[in-house]
Amino acid sequence: MHIRRGDFHQQFKGSILSADTLATTFKSVTAKRERKTIFIATDEKDIAFFEPFKRHYQVLFLADFMHLLKDVNSNYYPLIDQLISSRGDIFIGTHLSTFTSYINRMRGYYSWRDKLDGYEKGKIDSYYFSQGVTEKHREYFSIHSPFWAYEFPEAWYDIDHNVMKATNV
Repeated sequence: MHIRRGDFHQQFKGSILSADTLATTFKSVTAKRERKTIFIATDEKDIAFFEPFKRHYQVLFLADFMHLLKDVNSNYYPLIDQLISSRGDIFIGTHLSTFTSYINRMRGYYSWRDKLDGYEKGKIDSYYFSQGVTEKHREYFSIHSPFWAYEFPEAWYDIDHNVMKATNV
């Protein structure tokens, strides 16, 4: 998950949701699947905010892995958050966040590369937190504005075509 808090509400009024609303949304998206562990990429400083999640799930943050990152430049931490988030079975991100968008682009690329369910139609198992859950990536959607706010299947669809042939020449 990517839960943006911080200054985001100044840019997008109504974009900051309560922890209870986020947890309820998460539960509705994952209701048919057993989930025990959640990784949350966030800029929220008060980890107690996530108590509604911790009541039902094991919740992990990048901070839980700092012992493995002691020699890594802290400027790379957001990138590591994105990489981890991109590899989950399900992803729920913050609506209109470019951080979330890039995670979805990577998820789309992995779905194509690994031939995951729905890859040929540009589908990935990604959702957005907003006033209600948005299933933006469960069905194909064409490019439209705002361009910076979403990732579109055209960004990953068959981008490696003929790459292997060219490298084997």
